Amino acid sequence: MGKKTVRLKLYLSELIYNIESVTHLTADSKQDRTPEQLATMKAGDDDIGRNALLRYIGNAYASLCIGLSEYIEESRQSSDNIQQEDTEYLELVINRLPSNYNEATTQGLASAAHQYIVNTALMEWFMVTSPSDAGDYAKLSERNLVELRTAIHKRVRPSRPEVNKS
Repeated sequence: MGKKTVRLKLYLSELIYNIESVTHLTADSKQDRTPEQLATMKAGDDDIGRNALLRYIGNAYASLCIGLSEYIEESRQSSDNIQQEDTEYLELVINRLPSNYNEATTQGLASAAHQYIVNTALMEWFMVTSPSDAGDYAKLSERNLVELRTAIHKRVRPSRPEVNKS
């Protein structure tokens, strides 16, 4: 049976914007914190915050690759821990899908992969800035991984071949 390959491009700018937006909205919703605590919760573009976000995104991407490793075939035998600072996007190549994989779920894969990375990075961010919120994002990222696996397991229904009666 042949294999299909799906390439997902997850743009770093979209991931960072989503994370910054959620941290901003979460901080704004808190009324039991001091202004200093609220400011710390908000991810911003200062060097320390940006470096932390890039590290958390890289960790989340690595975790995603581990979670989907049975569907990813790669020949890379070395890696490093340098942050993905200069890249425009992260590419996830899922190349061990059966030929009857339902391509209609590809957009769902991209969306769930995006959300997994965002929620995993938010979990790490809030572990430092607001530990009481971190657990919610851990649960969300677990749900995103289930969504990814569900989408990967969708198959196209077989169709009866036409028989040439001659």
